[in-house]
Amino acid sequence: MQVKPISAVPANDSADVEYLRVLVTSVLDAQEVAVALAVSDMPTRREALSSEQEIGYAVQGVARLGVAEVQARATAARNVNGRYVELLEMNGGRVAPGDSLVKALNERERQVWGCGQRRQSRAVSVAWDVTGLAAHLGANLDRSVA
Repeated sequence: MQVKPISAVPANDSADVEYLRVLVTSVLDAQEVAVALAVSDMPTRREALSSEQEIGYAVQGVARLGVAEVQARATAARNVNGRYVELLEMNGGRVAPGDSLVKALNERERQVWGCGQRRQSRAVSVAWDVTGLAAHLGANLDRSVA
Protein backbone atom coordinates (compact mmCIF):
# COMPACT_ATOMS: atom_id res chain seq x y z
CA MET A 1 0.00 0.00 0.00
CA GLN A 2 1.39 3.38 -0.97
CA VAL A 3 0.43 6.22 1.33
CA LYS A 4 -0.99 9.24 -0.43
CA PRO A 5 -0.23 12.76 0.77
CA ILE A 6 -2.88 14.13 3.07
CA SER A 7 -5.28 16.55 1.45
CA ALA A 8 -8.19 17.92 3.38
CA VAL A 9 -11.53 16.69 2.13
CA PRO A 10 -14.01 18.81 4.01
CA ALA A 11 -17.41 17.35 4.70
CA ASN A 12 -19.51 20.32 3.65
CA ASP A 13 -22.91 18.90 4.46
CA SER A 14 -23.85 18.74 8.15
CA ALA A 15 -25.49 15.36 7.45
CA ASP A 16 -22.10 14.09 6.20
CA VAL A 17 -20.40 15.33 9.35
CA GLU A 18 -23.03 13.69 11.55
CA TYR A 19 -22.72 10.44 9.61
CA LEU A 20 -18.93 10.45 10.11
CA ARG A 21 -19.38 11.31 13.77
CA VAL A 22 -21.63 8.27 14.26
CA LEU A 23 -19.08 6.10 12.45
CA VAL A 24 -16.26 7.34 14.68
CA THR A 25 -18.16 7.02 17.93
CA SER A 26 -20.18 3.86 17.26
CA VAL A 27 -18.91 1.77 14.36
CA LEU A 28 -15.14 2.06 13.92
CA ASP A 29 -12.87 0.22 16.34
CA ALA A 30 -9.94 1.76 18.19
CA GLN A 31 -7.40 0.77 15.50
CA GLU A 32 -9.52 2.38 12.78
CA VAL A 33 -10.02 5.54 14.81
CA ALA A 34 -6.25 5.68 15.45
CA VAL A 35 -5.58 5.47 11.70
CA ALA A 36 -8.04 8.31 11.10
CA LEU A 37 -6.44 10.42 13.84
CA ALA A 38 -2.97 9.82 12.40
CA VAL A 39 -3.92 11.57 9.15
CA SER A 40 -5.85 14.41 10.79
CA ASP A 41 -4.53 17.81 11.84
CA MET A 42 -4.48 16.70 15.48
CA PRO A 43 -1.47 18.20 17.25
CA THR A 44 1.18 15.72 18.36
CA ARG A 45 1.98 17.77 21.44
CA ARG A 46 0.58 16.19 24.58
CA GLU A 47 -1.86 19.02 25.11
CA ALA A 48 -5.26 18.30 26.55
CA LEU A 49 -8.02 17.95 23.99
CA SER A 50 -11.71 18.04 24.76
CA SER A 51 -13.81 15.03 23.85
CA GLU A 52 -15.37 17.04 21.05
CA GLN A 53 -11.93 17.94 19.66
CA GLU A 54 -10.80 14.31 19.75
CA ILE A 55 -13.91 13.18 17.90
CA GLY A 56 -13.58 16.11 15.50
CA TYR A 57 -10.04 15.13 14.55
CA ALA A 58 -11.11 11.53 14.02
CA VAL A 59 -13.99 12.71 11.80
CA GLN A 60 -11.53 14.83 9.84
CA GLY A 61 -9.26 11.82 9.29
CA VAL A 62 -12.13 9.64 8.08
CA ALA A 63 -13.25 12.42 5.75
CA ARG A 64 -9.74 12.64 4.31
CA LEU A 65 -9.20 8.93 3.72
CA GLY A 66 -12.68 7.52 3.41
CA VAL A 67 -14.02 4.64 5.45
CA ALA A 68 -12.68 1.90 3.16
CA GLU A 69 -9.11 3.27 3.28
CA VAL A 70 -9.26 3.72 7.06
CA GLN A 71 -10.35 0.11 7.43
CA ALA A 72 -7.72 -1.14 4.95
CA ARG A 73 -4.92 0.69 6.78
CA ALA A 74 -6.17 -0.58 10.15
CA THR A 75 -6.11 -4.15 8.82
CA ALA A 76 -2.60 -3.62 7.47
CA ALA A 77 -1.51 -2.21 10.85
CA ARG A 78 -2.92 -5.29 12.60
CA ASN A 79 -1.00 -7.49 10.19
CA VAL A 80 2.26 -5.67 10.93
CA ASN A 81 1.61 -6.01 14.67
CA GLY A 82 0.97 -9.72 14.18
CA ARG A 83 4.30 -10.10 12.37
CA TYR A 84 6.08 -8.35 15.27
CA VAL A 85 4.49 -10.83 17.68
CA GLU A 86 5.49 -13.80 15.50
CA LEU A 87 9.06 -12.50 15.28
CA LEU A 88 9.25 -12.11 19.06
CA GLU A 89 7.83 -15.59 19.62
CA MET A 90 10.34 -17.12 17.20
CA ASN A 91 13.21 -15.41 19.01
CA GLY A 92 12.31 -16.02 22.65
CA GLY A 93 10.81 -12.58 23.18
CA ARG A 94 13.89 -10.63 22.07
CA VAL A 95 14.92 -9.15 18.77
CA ALA A 96 17.69 -6.73 17.95
CA PRO A 97 16.53 -3.35 16.61
CA GLY A 98 19.10 -3.71 13.83
CA ASP A 99 17.73 -7.08 12.68
CA SER A 100 16.77 -6.92 9.00
CA LEU A 101 13.26 -8.25 9.69
CA VAL A 102 12.72 -5.64 12.40
CA LYS A 103 13.90 -2.90 10.04
CA ALA A 104 11.56 -4.19 7.33
CA LEU A 105 8.63 -4.26 9.76
CA ASN A 106 9.45 -0.75 10.97
CA GLU A 107 9.46 0.51 7.38
CA ARG A 108 6.19 -1.28 6.64
CA GLU A 109 4.67 0.24 9.75
CA ARG A 110 5.65 3.75 8.59
CA GLN A 111 4.06 3.03 5.19
CA VAL A 112 0.84 1.76 6.74
CA TRP A 113 0.45 4.61 9.19
CA GLY A 114 1.77 7.31 6.88
CA CYS A 115 3.29 9.22 9.78
CA GLY A 116 6.10 9.20 12.29
CA GLN A 117 6.26 7.40 15.63
CA ARG A 118 5.23 10.46 17.65
CA ARG A 119 2.03 11.03 15.63
CA GLN A 120 1.24 7.31 15.65
CA SER A 121 1.66 7.12 19.42
CA ARG A 122 -0.55 10.17 19.96
CA ALA A 123 -3.18 8.80 17.57
CA VAL A 124 -3.33 5.46 19.39
CA SER A 125 -3.57 7.19 22.76
CA VAL A 126 -6.38 9.50 21.67
CA ALA A 127 -8.20 6.65 19.89
CA TRP A 128 -8.55 4.86 23.21
CA ASP A 129 -10.11 8.00 24.64
CA VAL A 130 -12.49 8.34 21.70
CA THR A 131 -13.59 4.71 21.69
CA GLY A 132 -13.84 4.62 25.49
CA LEU A 133 -15.88 7.78 25.35
CA ALA A 134 -18.15 6.19 22.74
CA ALA A 135 -18.82 3.23 25.02
CA HIS A 136 -19.51 5.59 27.93
CA LEU A 137 -21.85 7.74 25.84
CA GLY A 138 -23.66 4.62 24.60
CA ALA A 139 -24.19 3.40 28.16
CA ASN A 140 -25.55 6.80 29.19
CA LEU A 141 -27.91 6.86 26.21
CA ASP A 142 -29.17 3.37 27.07
CA ARG A 143 -29.91 4.47 30.65
CA SER A 144 -31.69 7.65 29.53
CA VAL A 145 -33.99 5.66 27.20
CA ALA A 146 -34.98 3.16 29.90
